Amino acid sequence: VISTRTPNPVHDVATYVKAIPEMAESIPTARFVVVGDGAELGMLKTMARDSGMADRVTFTGMLEEEELGDYLSCSDVYVSTSLMDAGLAASTAEAMAMELPVVQTLNSDNEYWTPEGVGGALFADGNSDQLAAAVCRLLEDPDSLSRMGARNRQKVSEEYDTDIQMSRMEALYQALIVK
Repeated sequence: VISTRTPNPVHDVATYVKAIPEMAESIPTARFVVVGDGAELGMLKTMARDSGMADRVTFTGMLEEEELGDYLSCSDVYVSTSLMDAGLAASTAEAMAMELPVVQTLNSDNEYWTPEGVGGALFADGNSDQLAAAVCRLLEDPDSLSRMGARNRQKVSEEYDTDIQMSRMEALYQALIVK
C-alpha cells in the first residue's frame, strides 16, 4: 500500500500512518510505503515506531521518476489522504496510470475520478478507521484490484492525457471559428 503525497499538513499523511496498525492486523502480509519528504516526515516516522509498525513501513524520501515508477508498479493500492485537491492530483493520476485502485478522501473532485467501488474507495477526511477498512476490503478482493486498476488507467488515459486534451481544445476552437 503506497502513499506518494508530500508529508505536510494539507496532505494529512498522518491519517495513513495512523491506519497502518489496523491494516497490518487485518492483512498480516501487507507492507506500507510513504514516498516524499516534507515538514511532517519526522513525526510520521515517530508515529510508525511508536505504534510498533516501523518494520512494516518504508519511508523512501524523494524518489527519481523511474524509482517512483518501480514502487508504484510493486504496489496493490494507492492512498491519498489529502484534505483538498484541485481537480486530479498529479500523484493520483500517476497511480491511476500505473493501474492502481485508489483509496482517497471524499472531497474535491475525487469522487469523479475514482468513484466508490468503481475506481477504488472513498473515506471521510482524517478518518483512519474508514481508510483502513477500505484498504482491507480491496486487498481481500484481488479481482476488484485488477478491475479497478484497469478502469483507472483507462479513465486517466482518456481524460488526463495532455495530447487528447489539447486535441479536444483545438476542436472546440475550430468549431467556434466555423460559426
